[in-house]
Amino acid sequence: MVVAEGARRKGVAERLIGEAEVTAMSWGFDSCYLLVCADNAPAVSLYKKLGFTVAFEDDEAKTSEVEQDGTVKS
Repeated sequence: MVVAEGARRKGVAERLIGEAEVTAMSWGFDSCYLLVCADNAPAVSLYKKLGFTVAFEDDEAKTSEVEQDGTVKS
């Protein structure tokens, strides 16, 4: 998930995560998992605030980055 820079710190990500959890539960799931880069401090902080905990770390995982123009690079 990426929130536009101008919309950050306004509760958008928190609402999106909340809606994703509600949807997952309505589909019969009883838990949710997130994948986040450990060095993404703002995201890690948000997810901890929302009650998520670290379940697994993969030091060799690959990641993608979204550029300002919306393109994705690995």
